[in-house]
Amino acid sequence: MDERIVIPTSEESSRPHVERRPSRFRWLVGVLAAAFVSVALAQGPQLQWREGETPQRFLNAESVVATPGAFSILAGPEGSGGTVWTTSDGRRWLQRPLPRIGYRIVYHQTGLFVLDGRSVSVVGPDADDPPVTVALPDPVRIGNGSDRPGLVAGLGGLVAQTVGGDIFFAPAGRRFAEVVSADQWRASADVTSFTSTILSVPPPRIRSNCHPVERRSPDIVPVVDAGTELVAFVPESDPSTAWPVCEPVLWVSDDGVEWTAESAESPFPFGAYVSDVDWRNGRYVAVGGVGLDEPAAWTSTDGLDWDVVELPGLEDGSRLVGVERGGLGWMILGERTDGMHGAGWFSTDGTCFRSVPDRVIGSSVAVNEEAVISVGRSPDPEVWVATLEGLSIDFGWCRR
Repeated sequence: MDERIVIPTSEESSRPHVERRPSRFRWLVGVLAAAFVSVALAQGPQLQWREGETPQRFLNAESVVATPGAFSILAGPEGSGGTVWTTSDGRRWLQRPLPRIGYRIVYHQTGLFVLDGRSVSVVGPDADDPPVTVALPDPVRIGNGSDRPGLVAGLGGLVAQTVGGDIFFAPAGRRFAEVVSADQWRASADVTSFTSTILSVPPPRIRSNCHPVERRSPDIVPVVDAGTELVAFVPESDPSTAWPVCEPVLWVSDDGVEWTAESAESPFPFGAYVSDVDWRNGRYVAVGGVGLDEPAAWTSTDGLDWDVVELPGLEDGSRLVGVERGGLGWMILGERTDGMHGAGWFSTDGTCFRSVPDRVIGSSVAVNEEAVISVGRSPDPEVWVATLEGLSIDFGWCRR
């Protein structure tokens, strides 16, 4: 140890003390630690994609959903009914036949729920159990443009939105009862009709300056499972529930039965529209845009204050159409300006997004705790699976 005796100049103490020089070993450790952090920040969390091995007779993928440790894809037709294909890695598949052709699949802790509009087929966790059919009181909307099903799992049950705009809730997903009528939704948002057709140019009576790139009608109000509550994004001044939703107002329910408006005005920017929204670990991510050619994504921790999310490579005039979340992170889906190619971005925290290769982006994606799966658009769809490489956090940095 290299030590040096120093004579104090202060009168407060005449005792010599030892001044220790920094150890060369400690200096080296500091340099290595700084280098490690720099490399980690440069790498960040990245998805590594590989093409899956699709099974034979895998046709027309309608919907995909993440489950604990696996993914399930609704496909068909297969004879007179549909098929649910389940995989954990994109290589090995389990086939579950359905008595009827379905259009959307939703995961609930009691099983997989396949929606065909007038009924729900419940596919249990045991591969030997036949599907159970649960009748719906009214036809439930299966989506029209947004690919968002009118069936959402949350608060230990299922929320169903009918074609007429009524809201039903089913504890444990077995028996549906009406909890909110369409008239209540209309009254909350000055909505006069849930079935009127929206053209590319909104009627003059609409107070909003919202002009989405594309309007399709009718569609369903986005309802999101936010952990201890359900949150609905209801259009503030749109005369229908056309997709995307113009300047939505937040409604909240902690039991799926009683709903209250969280705000009198939309928390989104003036003229903004929302195509899709989701929630995970105390954070919302919404996608949509402002005006005719300005796509936008936002993030919020309370649903009332929103910040813009930067998406590298996002083109003016392109469209952001969906957002999916799971244990691994978030995936945002979009379409390029040519309308022929998809675009996607991934984030582990909902604030720092990185683009993913266009070739792996299909019509549907799902995220669980271990991987991301993307299912193609064609009748004979490709399947791509991604796992996370590098560190799972960004240390507050967002490197492109």
